[in-house]
Amino acid sequence: MLYIKTHRIEYVRLPEYDYSNCAWYYVTININQHKTLLGVVKSNTMFLNALGEIVRSEWVSIPQIRANVGLDEYVVTPNHMHKIIFIEGSKSSQINEYIETLI
Repeated sequence: MLYIKTHRIEYVRLPEYDYSNCAWYYVTININQHKTLLGVVKSNTMFLNALGEIVRSEWVSIPQIRANVGLDEYVVTPNHMHKIIFIEGSKSSQINEYIETLI
């Protein structure tokens, strides 16, 4: 809750929900103070600059780093990024699988 009342929107996560659960998640990440650091839009087309290309490259590399995370659609804009991710499996299912190997 460190950022409450310092940003445009309030904290939007449900405190009782475990976000490591197997599910689809829509995520938006904003650049600090909405600075346009990732590129420019010209004629309704987004042109990524070097930093924008790094953001895109890091995003598409996530499945190689985290085997349980799948990627769906994403869009990089000059000052933020929208993405849809899928977490495959949950902590509880991994624990249950481990327990079954012990029985």
